[in-house]
Amino acid sequence: MQALEAMRADRPWETDVKQYYVALGDLVRHYLSIRSGLPLSEKTTEEALALVKMKWTAAQREDYAFIMSRADVVKFAKGTMDVDTHLGCLAKAEALIVEFKPKDHGE
Repeated sequence: MQALEAMRADRPWETDVKQYYVALGDLVRHYLSIRSGLPLSEKTTEEALALVKMKWTAAQREDYAFIMSRADVVKFAKGTMDVDTHLGCLAKAEALIVEFKPKDHGE
C-alpha cells in the first residue's frame, strides 16, 4: 500500500507513463503472486487470467484485467491514457491489494 500511496503522491505518469505502468503492473503481479501462490509474474495477462479464472471472483479478475490491459497497451503498443485512466488503475490496484491482504485476527 505504501508503494501505491507513493505513486499517487509522485504522479509518475506525468513524467514517464510507460515506466508508471511497468511499475504498477510489476507491483500488482508480484503482490498477488505472493498472496495467491500463483506464478502471475511469469505469465502474460491472458495466461494469468486463465490461471485465476476459477480461483478469483469475477470482480477481482475484471480489476486485474483492467490494470494489466492498459499497462500492456502503454508498454507494447505505445498507447496513451488520460489521467482518469491512470488514477482508475491505481484505485483498482489498491482495491485488489486490500482484498488479498491477510485478515487481521485481532492480534
